[in-house]
Amino acid sequence: MIPTGLQTETHFADSTLEVVERPNRHGKAWQNPSGCEHQQNFVAMDDEKDGILVANFGLYEYEVLPDRDNAIAVTLLRCTGEMGDWGDFPTPAAQLPGTHTVAYEIVPYKKEDVAAAFTEGHLFQTKLSAVSLASKRGYLKDGAGCMEDMGGKTLPLRAGFFKWSGEGLNLTWEVRNGIVCHTKGTPAATLEGQVVRLADQIAYINHDIEDAIRGGVIYPMDISLEISNVLGFTHSERINTLVTDVVRASLGQKEICQSPAVCEAMETLKDFMFSSVYTNPVAKGEEGKAQDMLRRLFEHYQKNPDELPCDFQAIRAEEGVDRAVCDYIAGMTDPFAADRFKELFIPKGWTVL
Repeated sequence: MIPTGLQTETHFADSTLEVVERPNRHGKAWQNPSGCEHQQNFVAMDDEKDGILVANFGLYEYEVLPDRDNAIAVTLLRCTGEMGDWGDFPTPAAQLPGTHTVAYEIVPYKKEDVAAAFTEGHLFQTKLSAVSLASKRGYLKDGAGCMEDMGGKTLPLRAGFFKWSGEGLNLTWEVRNGIVCHTKGTPAATLEGQVVRLADQIAYINHDIEDAIRGGVIYPMDISLEISNVLGFTHSERINTLVTDVVRASLGQKEICQSPAVCEAMETLKDFMFSSVYTNPVAKGEEGKAQDMLRRLFEHYQKNPDELPCDFQAIRAEEGVDRAVCDYIAGMTDPFAADRFKELFIPKGWTVL
């Protein structure tokens, strides 16, 4: 039972297709001697400023107690000696002997954050699965991807990491295996891990082709007919061929795979991208400019940390200015970083009327 202390006459309960608002007190038409009602994932209550949400695994049954500080009572386990409302039917086996484990979550929230609280309530019952995280493992080793300030100190980029109440999240073996096996080497042990590994390869190589064409590094006709005759001549044709091939080739198999012809064409395409794009002097020549741009952005926010967005002020307080600035810049898209650089360092032109 969770006392809320909230001054409100209604509450919210997650249902099958919606979140419904219900009165805290039942009307005169309510005939059931019990005041329990059903919820699918969570029950929540808020007043004009604050709210509290309770999510749980269990019987998905709750009761609001308006005469007890608007407390939310959630049924986690039930022992009953009899069932039926037209007679006495003893149920001695329903006493739940032994040890039982229950799980529930309490989420305090502000009124304006009610949508985020509802999302958290749904996520509580969402099982973790192998996901595409290997290219964002957090702290990078050996200085790779680090940003250097003027003092020579390095700050590793961390594009994604798990944090729960200040402690590392206890990931399942399947998830950790999917992360470790995401990029290369032994395939992931789960089908989910194998799917995201191959899906990322398909997405990255095709988006890199489009970026290289837009940047003038390559032209569509540079991709050989040996590749295009198998995979297709356009971005959409290649994506369609690669995805549908994985579905067909994996059907009835114990692993996610490609057909030999498509797999060979994709490997040839990778070799072409490495020789013509990833190591191309035209593309590599822009790296220095990008590094200078990021370094100047870092220096600017390092000297003016109050300009960081609100989300990064908490990181600034907990881990320091350098860490907050690094995380902010690491999350920028290329166009956003270029726009910020232009706004901060490129003089604006005058318009004469």
